Amino acid sequence: PEDLSQNPHILRGKTYYFKKNYTSAIDEFNEVVASDAPDSDKAIALTYIGMIYDDRGDYQKAIETFVRALKYKPKDSTILKNLALAYRHKKDYPNALSTMEKAIDIDENNPDLLILKGNILFDMGRFPDAVKSYTKALDIAPNNPQALYNTALTFLKTGDELSAVEYFKKAASADPSGNIAKLAYSRLGAFYTGRRDYAMAEKYLTMAIQLDPNEPVNHYNLGIVYMQRQQYEKALAEFKAAESSGVYEEKLLEGLSQAYASLERYDESIAVLERLQPVQNRNVAIIARLAELYYRKGDLDTAFEYYKQITVYEPVSENARVAYANMGNIRDDQHRYDEAISYYKKALSIDPKDSSTLYNLGIAYKHAGKPELAVAAFNDAAQYNPDNPKPRLAIADLYYEKGYLDLALDEYIKVVRLWPNLQEAQFTLGMLYYNKGRNDYALEAFNRVIAINGNNEYAKKAYVNIGIILSNAKDEKQQAQAVQSLQKALLISPNEPEALLAMGTIAYNQHKYDKAIEIFYQVLEASNEDAIVAQAYHNIGRCYYAKREYKKSLQFLTKASELDPTNEEIRLNRKVAMEAYEKELSLK
Repeated sequence: PEDLSQNPHILRGKTYYFKKNYTSAIDEFNEVVASDAPDSDKAIALTYIGMIYDDRGDYQKAIETFVRALKYKPKDSTILKNLALAYRHKKDYPNALSTMEKAIDIDENNPDLLILKGNILFDMGRFPDAVKSYTKALDIAPNNPQALYNTALTFLKTGDELSAVEYFKKAASADPSGNIAKLAYSRLGAFYTGRRDYAMAEKYLTMAIQLDPNEPVNHYNLGIVYMQRQQYEKALAEFKAAESSGVYEEKLLEGLSQAYASLERYDESIAVLERLQPVQNRNVAIIARLAELYYRKGDLDTAFEYYKQITVYEPVSENARVAYANMGNIRDDQHRYDEAISYYKKALSIDPKDSSTLYNLGIAYKHAGKPELAVAAFNDAAQYNPDNPKPRLAIADLYYEKGYLDLALDEYIKVVRLWPNLQEAQFTLGMLYYNKGRNDYALEAFNRVIAINGNNEYAKKAYVNIGIILSNAKDEKQQAQAVQSLQKALLISPNEPEALLAMGTIAYNQHKYDKAIEIFYQVLEASNEDAIVAQAYHNIGRCYYAKREYKKSLQFLTKASELDPTNEEIRLNRKVAMEAYEKELSLK
């Protein structure tokens, strides 16, 4: 309370109060109340005693004491304000509001009282009325930072985010280096994070940190922003800054762990989470995260044991289902397929309709050499999640791999009818048609691949296969189209060996042997795969044979034969070249 009293007990009591020596302060103020001091001094003393009770959380005693103070000074707005605050702290909002209105009636041009009234209305959920009260405060003091900030908070509560942002910015401008600016910048950072405008979020959170470098929340939130922007080193630095402020909350340690993991620093990521003692505390979420980290680190056995721990703590929960499914994944990775199958079945005993687990069960059956059971599992997965193409595609792939080409063809046709933009399926369908000699259908499928996305790996392969198919045609127009298609493949991947092989073959068929040799040499530079290199040597040998340079032909065909000794075509062509070279030598 504002006062000019020189009463020594009041002066000493105030000193004790501000030092938070409340017991001594109360003793001094009680001396005033018990004395024959003026009513104004007794009102001051009782107000301070009421404030002490309010600070201590004894709101009822605070209320009773402020009421006593009013008996000595009934029209004092400061006492009424403090009484209203005590009612508010006690969550007696109706009395808090009516008392604050009495204080405002006495001191109607005091913006602080109008702000406090707005706060009470905010607590009552009367947000439009709260805004009106803050607006009245701003009519008196247009640049009052607290009124601007509280108005922003209220707009945020009503869902009017744009108005909230406007007032947060005004509040920060009104108090550019103070606590309100720090809070406003922090709120703006959170708003822009929610909008995924990470550049703006970074800007405001950085400004908040500049005002208070030791505030952990802003460092944490900036770390989250950097994680979203995949700037993991910066994220790690911010999480560490939050941690250095003495905060060890679970979400901070999780953020720190995720930053380490994103940098593939798995040991440090694991060490951070283990500080939470998840096993001792039965924190299943953290145990699952540890299991995932060990899995990513490649320590499958430890990952397995952590997942197993979850099934001990929660044997029939959703967490257990996920754990069993992941245990199945680990055993499948370890080629222990029967065990993988058993764990997938345990997961399905908790949720028999989980499509993902049914799909993985099908994969395990496939790996275990049980194709019929694999197909059954894939069909179940497709039944429970008909919008997911993976199970149907897996059936088609299985038939293809097993050599059941007609069955595979039927399945791929079903897949592309349901998911016409599934590029992988369209490409494989094209390959099936090509292998069955149905080139017209193959070309249609490959062109659909390119229409879906003309600039990726599938498109490149489609261009190559179109080029190969058209290169075998006798029509010159189709030959030209073949070259164009292969050139498009080379635009995607300039050193694509298969495209170069096909280009060289076209040049060979056109009797442009020197050009063909030049292209096949590019294949040798582009690839280190034995089969492709052998084919390039083979084709160079054929070119030299066609040029009647039999010695060179034999040299290259010999290299081809050494790399691919089981290739019958290479063997026969080498034999022919050797005979031609021997004949040439005999004639000399």
